[in-house]
Amino acid sequence: MAGEDAPEMISGVQGDLDRCHDALDRAIRDLMPVELEGHGLEFALSVLCRRTEEQGFAVERDIRWTGRALRAETSLAVFRVVQEAAQQRQTAQRRRKRQA
Repeated sequence: MAGEDAPEMISGVQGDLDRCHDALDRAIRDLMPVELEGHGLEFALSVLCRRTEEQGFAVERDIRWTGRALRAETSLAVFRVVQEAAQQRQTAQRRRKRQA
C-alpha cells in the first residue's frame, strides 16, 4: 500500500518545490543589487557586463546617461531587463554549443 501512495507523495513534494522556487524567485527579483544601490545604474550595468564577459560571453555596450537621475524603482527595472537579456543570450549560446 505504501508503494501506491508514492506517486501522490512525489507529486505533492514537486508542487511544494515549485511553490518554493517561485517564492524564492520573487524574493530575489525584489532585492536591490549592491552595485546599483551604492553606485548607480551606469556602474551596476558595467559590472553586470564585465561579469558576463568573464563567463566567456561577448558583450557590446555603450552605457551613457546624461539625463537627470532615475528613481530607484526605474533603475532597478532597467537593470533587471538588461540582466534578463544577458541571461537569455547566455542560455541561447549554451544551447547552440550543445547542439553543434
